[in-house]
Amino acid sequence: MSALAVSRRQLLSALLLIPLLKPLISHANSAEYQLTATFAYNSVLADQLLLIDIRTPHEWRRTGIPAGAYGIDMDAKDFFKDLLALANKYPARKIALISTTGGRSAYLARYLGRRGVSVYDIPGGIIGKSNSWKSRSLPFSKFR
Repeated sequence: MSALAVSRRQLLSALLLIPLLKPLISHANSAEYQLTATFAYNSVLADQLLLIDIRTPHEWRRTGIPAGAYGIDMDAKDFFKDLLALANKYPARKIALISTTGGRSAYLARYLGRRGVSVYDIPGGIIGKSNSWKSRSLPFSKFR
């Protein structure tokens, strides 16, 4: 499956979970809901943000996971269920997505936005543009 493809199971799961996620995440999806990697890291440290690394375990093993982030593989069949469980566990925190270069996280943020659920995106991702997590020398946790 392509990194940007959404399986039928994921789509059906999302459609079932959207009404449950919507009250938890209520802002509109637009460019103003992009966060810099540095701001996201500081927000994670202040317990104000859930940072979700949506890459695959193979990618996590190569670079590690951003410190304080949760790894939830967006291609996993339980992605939306795991995202909902995490959002319910920390209902006061906003959610941001990060991927390798920012492409998948932007795609998923738009996908959720079209369904009424918005999340923040980290443009540049882990190793992308000059504003990436790595280029800002932000810490990583080793993936086991």
